[in-house]
Amino acid sequence: MTADAAFFAALMAAEFGDAFDDMRAELPADPDGPNGAFSRRAMDGVLYLAVHHTAGNASRPWADIARDHILPTSQGGRLGAAGIGYHVGIRRGRVAYLGDVELSRANVGRLNHLVIGVVVAGDYTREALAAADHDLLRRVVGVIDSFMGRRLEIRGHGALPGQATECPGGAILAALPGLRGAAPATVPPRLESALQGRLRAAVAGRWLMGLNVQAGLQRAIRAAAFAPATEEWAEDVDGTVYVCQGALGVVAGRLARRVYYVVRGQWERVMYIDVPT
Repeated sequence: MTADAAFFAALMAAEFGDAFDDMRAELPADPDGPNGAFSRRAMDGVLYLAVHHTAGNASRPWADIARDHILPTSQGGRLGAAGIGYHVGIRRGRVAYLGDVELSRANVGRLNHLVIGVVVAGDYTREALAAADHDLLRRVVGVIDSFMGRRLEIRGHGALPGQATECPGGAILAALPGLRGAAPATVPPRLESALQGRLRAAVAGRWLMGLNVQAGLQRAIRAAAFAPATEEWAEDVDGTVYVCQGALGVVAGRLARRVYYVVRGQWERVMYIDVPT
C-alpha cells in the first residue's frame, strides 16, 4: 500500500467510522486482463471529482459490479478492466473504499488519469437521492478535499469533456452544487516569530497515530482541507492565551503538517503555521 492510499484510507475511516468499509482487497480484480493493470498517476495532476450512479438496483453487491467491469462486452461485461472502475462507493448509509485512489481506474473514458470517481448505488434517472446518501456524498467530498489539499472541480460523469451519458442522473446532478460550502477565507497573517518557535516546539510530541475529527478547531482545519491530528492545547505568550491544534494534510502530493491556533475567545480568527515534516 502506498502512502497516498494509506492516508486516504485513514481519513475515510476517521470520518465514517462504523459506516466505512475498506473493500479494496476483497473485490474481484484482473490486472492481467485484456486492458492490463490500472496505471499509477501523480495526484497533483488530478483535476476532477467525477460523480456516478450504478444505474441499477441499489442493493447489488459491489463485487458483482466489479465483475461487470472486469468482463469484456463479448462475455456479458462492460469494460474488460483490471477491476472495479470507481474509487469510492456510497450505498444506503455506508461508504466503501473500492479502489486505490492513486490509480487511474476505469470510470471516465479517456480521462481516468484526471479524476477521482465516486459512485452512488442506484438509478438516479428514476429515483430520488436518499437524504442519508446525500449527506455521505457531501462528507466524501470533504474527505477528498482534505486528502488532496485543494478542491477538485465536481462534475457529473456526463458533464466531463467528451462524455455522452445521463450518468449520474438528474437527482444527483441537482445535488452537486450544494455539496460544498463557501471557499475557505484567506488565512490571516502569521504572528511573531517568538510564538511560532513556541508552537513548533510544543507540537513535537503531540502527533497522534489516529485522527480525531471531533476535536476542537475542527471546522477551521477542515475548511482548509486538512484533518485534526493532535489534541488541543493552550499556549500563554505574554499573557495572551492561544488554543492550538496540530493538523495533517496533503499538499502537492506530499504529507504536510500545520499548527492551527487562535486567541481564546476570538474563534473567527484562526491562523496557522507550517511545521517541517
